[in-house]
Order: sequence, then C-alpha cells, then structure tokens
Amino acid sequence: MLRLIHNQTISGSILINDIDDGLPNKSARRGVAREKISRSPVLVAGGILAPANYQRDGSSLGGSDKSTQPGVNYPKQKCYIPKYKLLSNGTHDLTVAGYIDINTSDRVLLSQDHGVIAGLAKTLGSNPSYPLITVTSFTSADVAAPTVASAVLRRGTAAGIAFATGTVTLTDAAATFVAGDVGKKITISGATNAGNNGTFTIATRISNTQITFANAAGVDSDAGNYVLELVITGTNLTSLAPDVTSVIITGTGAETLKQASFASITSVSIVISVTNLANVAPATSSVKVTADNQTIATAVVVS
Repeated sequence: MLRLIHNQTISGSILINDIDDGLPNKSARRGVAREKISRSPVLVAGGILAPANYQRDGSSLGGSDKSTQPGVNYPKQKCYIPKYKLLSNGTHDLTVAGYIDINTSDRVLLSQDHGVIAGLAKTLGSNPSYPLITVTSFTSADVAAPTVASAVLRRGTAAGIAFATGTVTLTDAAATFVAGDVGKKITISGATNAGNNGTFTIATRISNTQITFANAAGVDSDAGNYVLELVITGTNLTSLAPDVTSVIITGTGAETLKQASFASITSVSIVISVTNLANVAPATSSVKVTADNQTIATAVVVS
C-alpha cells in the first residue's frame, strides 16, 4: 500500500485527480458506458481519454444503480489528502499531518510513476511549497496492532541519602542502576528533610546500587522513596509516520501521553520519564497503548 502524506506547505486539502481505484472504500468495479449520442472521446482529469458520456465528476460509483442518466457511469471517487489527520468522530487532530492510505492498483502505480502523485511528490524549481506530499510504501505488517508484555515502574527506597558540598549520593541495595540512567530525572519523596524531596537530574552512576545528583538544599543522613521512569515492553509499539503512538494511563495518575512526551520509543519498548507521570502507582494504575489507530488491552503497572 501507499501512504500519501500532506506536507502542510499549503492550506487546505490536496486533490489527486488521476486515480479512481485503489481506495479502501472502493466497493464496485469500474464500468464502461456505451455512448448513445456521440462517440467522440473527451479529455478528462489526468489526461485520460474516455467516451463523452463517461462522467468523471468526482461523484460516487455509478452505473444503473447510481447514475441519474441511463447508461452513464460515475466511477471517479474524489481522492483528497486532508491537511490534518481526520479522526473517526469527524474532527481533525491538528498535531498530526493528514494522510490517506491507498491500495497499489495499476492506476495508482501509474500515477506514482509519472502522474499526479509523482508531480506532487517532487520539487518544483525554487517553489518552497513543493513537494506538496510525501509518499511512503508499506505493508500490513508495518501497521500491525501493538501488544504489551509488561508495564514496569522503576522505583525504590533510598535507604541512604548522603549529602556533601551540593551533591547527594543515593543508595538502594535493591536497585539496578545502569550507565544509561545518567542524565535522566529522578523524583525523591517521603524524605524526613524536605530539602531532599524533589526532582533531580542524575549526574553519575557509581554502581548498580548508587547514583549521585546535584541538590544544593540536600541534607545528610536521610532516607526516602524514589521514582525513575515507566518502562513499557511489547511489540509493534511504534506508529507509521505521521501517526504517533499514545499511552493511556487509567486508575491512579490517569492521563493520556502522546509520543512527544516519551523519553524514548522503539518497536519493543516505550520509556516515560517521571517528569511526565502523574502519581502512577503499581497495582492501581494500568496502561493501554494506541499505535497506528489500534488500542491494545490494558496492562497493569507493576514494579
């Protein structure tokens, strides 16, 4: 299949006027009407010759069941690429570029090779509006439904909070800190001294049980709890552009997070920083992932 994406360099929708098949909602085959008055061919949109009464006005499919005139077909479906993504409720998502998916019929492939699709997808001198569209080829596997294997909240108990010269050293004997944690945010709560609570940036990893971060208000000899991030694992978690993946959290800390707020995303994992989590808690929070307009079943958050 092909995905035709609006590059949003112009206002309004873009019309592809040289295809009338390959569209997902095509429900009947093209017919040929016998010319009753004149057999002179007429030039129609896209430079295609057709009998004079072979209407191509963008109406729905025609023939004896749809035409207003006997023997006249209306085979051309209007094929527009919206500027913004069209949602199932008839509104648009203004954060996502519009697109349509079409089957690669012969007519569509011809248009992609040297027809309207080809023309819209290439540059036009120094015209800043072109290319007007981006064309992506994909298969059903590229838009397969996501699955979730686990949703793990990385958290723990900071049994030791040591402070010296503006730096806090946090110790958790049960932790599994890794080198990749450096630069991530960590939220401390429940400390006896309020100066130790807050969200900080991990500066160094001493070992798998110890990290450091800057905190000028830190207090020595304390303890508390910490949350680092939410890690979701599964399959098909990414979306085919321009679609984006969303994570829907229900229960405690309910919210919907768009892909732009993720710390990272791959086809098999999504990482959400603590700074974008609203009080997510194990057992009482659940997550659902929406990718390529498909939402998977709920997975309960664990730690």
